[in-house]
Amino acid sequence: MRNTMLTAPIALIGCGPQAAYALEIFALTGRRAAVIFDPVGGKVGQELEGLTTLPFAGPESLAECGVVDLQFLVCLSDNRMKDDIIQAMIDAGFQPASAIHPTAVIARTARIGQGVIINPLSVIQPRAMVQDGVMVHAGCVIEHDAVLERCSNLAPGVRLAGRVRVGKLATVFTGATVIPNVTIGYAAVVGAGSVVLHDVPENTTVAGVPARQLKPCRQSMSP
Repeated sequence: MRNTMLTAPIALIGCGPQAAYALEIFALTGRRAAVIFDPVGGKVGQELEGLTTLPFAGPESLAECGVVDLQFLVCLSDNRMKDDIIQAMIDAGFQPASAIHPTAVIARTARIGQGVIINPLSVIQPRAMVQDGVMVHAGCVIEHDAVLERCSNLAPGVRLAGRVRVGKLATVFTGATVIPNVTIGYAAVVGAGSVVLHDVPENTTVAGVPARQLKPCRQSMSP
């Protein structure tokens, strides 16, 4: 008997690049997107791989779209908006789906949450943890015992050494490297190509080699 959790139709919430990644993964893994919603505005009515983008007003949009047993996958680069939508959908009783590319290498002892997108050629090593809503772009390496907290985002080619912790809502941009035992704080941002040698405080942007603080991330607030 097939696992219905792996065959249920999926609603994509978001219609930008992350949705395109998810659709590509679904094409390779036999999953199906039944409907696409635009929670930001500006793309309602546009077509994406044969699906017309619908307006999104919250969980009721899924309940009203006429597709039975929908799961959902939030495909947004705005980490805070993603977190809010995921929580609202779960509170309304909807089940998160994930999109994991078949070329991603995930260790047996790694722990992967729900509602994640893991792109091609990423490597997740033993005892690493990827929490709910995390985005891992192509070619990332997440070493042993590292933790990616909820709705954090790794851009392509990021390298996290062992026991690194990336805080909730944090973003690490393309090609950055983080040495062992470093913590990237809540909603912090690491610039592209940076080498992070020390902990990064919450709501802070760092960049450079070695990475240095640029400014507080004023748009972010502690939970």
